[in-house]
Amino acid sequence: MKRINYYLLSAVFVILISGCKSEEEKQKEAAENLIENLIENVTDQNIDINVDKAKESSEITINGENGESVTVTNNEKTIPKNFPDDVYLVKGNIETAGSINSQEGELITISIFASESFNTLVSDIKKQMEAKAWKSTMNMTTGTESVQIFTKNKNSATITIANEDKVTVNYLVSVSKK
Repeated sequence: MKRINYYLLSAVFVILISGCKSEEEKQKEAAENLIENLIENVTDQNIDINVDKAKESSEITINGENGESVTVTNNEKTIPKNFPDDVYLVKGNIETAGSINSQEGELITISIFASESFNTLVSDIKKQMEAKAWKSTMNMTTGTESVQIFTKNKNSATITIANEDKVTVNYLVSVSKK
């Protein structure tokens, strides 16, 4: 019953405050409130969500009641500014890029349609990462797919390569702030 009242109260609030705003602002605020309510009900924590589309990339920030925050950024087709310069990036066209940032660190994802062959990439990535002092902790290739995992200090990089219609290289890089 508590959840139903909470949703009902939130819906009434959204309707009341929506009378003096543009349609886009109303939709943005309604989406923020819906997501806030869902997260608050699951975590039993008070949070605040802010969506910023005015920047070069779209950004969502979730602020917790104890001062913690998480920012999710969609950089579209550009390398996130905090991407470590010692991670080897293959040549090709960036398909997607984004990041999740918190007090603990940052998780950066990039997907690239590569211009080199699958076999060349499998070999080059391992060589280049090790040349930049990344330790290979896993290297598995089966047929048209490869997974390579590297660590350096408190950071990690998981790089997957898939050879289907195009050769796609996906990066999942974790950068610790501590």
